[in-house]
Amino acid sequence: MYRKLNRSILFALLVSVVPCTYAQSQPTPVQATDTHFAIGHRLLYDVYQPLHIEFAQAAEQWAGDVQGLCEQRTASSVYKLQVKFGHLIELFAAVELFRVGPLLEDNLRNRLFYWPDKRRVGERQLRALLAAMPEQPVNVEALAGKSVALQGFTALERLFYSAGYQPVEQAPQCQLIPVIVDNIATMATTLNDGWSADTEITQALLQPNSESKYFRTQDEVIVSVFTQIKVGLDIVIDAKLKPLLSQDQKLMRQTPLWISQRTVAMLAGNVRGLQALLLGSDLLKEGRLKKKLRTEFNYLNHVLEELKPIVYFLDQDNTMTPRVTVLLNKLAASLVGVKWLVNEEVSLALEVKAGFNSEDGD
Repeated sequence: MYRKLNRSILFALLVSVVPCTYAQSQPTPVQATDTHFAIGHRLLYDVYQPLHIEFAQAAEQWAGDVQGLCEQRTASSVYKLQVKFGHLIELFAAVELFRVGPLLEDNLRNRLFYWPDKRRVGERQLRALLAAMPEQPVNVEALAGKSVALQGFTALERLFYSAGYQPVEQAPQCQLIPVIVDNIATMATTLNDGWSADTEITQALLQPNSESKYFRTQDEVIVSVFTQIKVGLDIVIDAKLKPLLSQDQKLMRQTPLWISQRTVAMLAGNVRGLQALLLGSDLLKEGRLKKKLRTEFNYLNHVLEELKPIVYFLDQDNTMTPRVTVLLNKLAASLVGVKWLVNEEVSLALEVKAGFNSEDGD
């Protein structure tokens, strides 16, 4: 029924179903049953590890490909880098909503993707950095000590897609881009190492214990996964889709990756991560609820595949094209459906109750 909603009704639903702040729901568990004890194993080996490995390997390969950009100086080489940028964004987005453990340490989340940047701090700092580079060259170690706004994807986006920084194959841009990509690869490796078999969080995930700072009981594992799903849906719907659906130019520009028009790549990665948490683990038993969720995710992925080839969202008069509008509304409607299922049926199946969590905000 969600896909039949018109835009005005859908936008009202987005406002009412999803709060405008990220004062997220922290579930309070009741006693979990024995059937939940495979969750940690499946989460680690089927969700967290493979998605982080994929991101780290792709980032490392891209760091190698981007070396020597100043010597290449061809439009085709820049285009290839832009394509890989979108691909790596999607892989990062698949782990972006796993807000537990390594991503929350050493400020990695903000360093990888500094957003929202409502005061355009990153833009000002990037211009200053480029102006100083002829006298003060920057390497990965130096960049890691600078502002988080300069270290990751949002800085790269400006270099690749903002007219003020082009052509990017000329100095100093072509000198800075490999440094930022290398820094992203270093951080991706750090994330991946954090989920390796011998770290404290992975051991706690597999065998919760009373001394762990991560998971003392299996109930806390279930709480963590449910919270990641619930918070993740809030972020995707409220912060990433609602500005696009508003049709307000100022709000639309607050959408992540608006400069590059790679928002769909990020949404696709986010959906992949949420799908892995809900369907790729033993969080839910096979049955009617899991079948309904699988149907919704199949539809979400179908709509995303239709959106991916569209390069520009806006017409010449800066209004969203009718096709993009229809597809984004379909995407939002299905996500609202998943959100409802999570709030009403998944919480019941897991025997968790939603409560206030003041620590998990954006």
